[in-house]
Amino acid sequence: MKKILFPAVFIFIILNCSTIPIQKDLKYEKYDQQTDYAVRNTEDGFIFYIKYSTFQFFPELEVVRNTVKENLISILYWYIDRNSLEIKPINKDRIVANVGRNGLTGITSGSAEVKVYLETKHEN
Repeated sequence: MKKILFPAVFIFIILNCSTIPIQKDLKYEKYDQQTDYAVRNTEDGFIFYIKYSTFQFFPELEVVRNTVKENLISILYWYIDRNSLEIKPINKDRIVANVGRNGLTGITSGSAEVKVYLETKHEN
């Protein structure tokens, strides 16, 4: 019985834990209690990242995925205003969002990223 119980419990734990992809080489800054953000500069703009986590008794991954995308846009515009940046319009279809859930703790986590192009200034 013990030979079956341990592997079954181990498999249950593994199946109930999932992780989201996170850019580990970036320094994330705290935005609020549930959300962190990071920025990676590129030649023509930057890539904006967020991490989000929340406790859910009943898992609603699609709701969290939509929340992550909405938070990304909201925090992105806060960041743009704070840094007085001018950007080209953002195609919301380009937002890459991932969601995972730890079934043991009830924590649902999400991450999202989007490429942002800076508006170039032309002098006449």
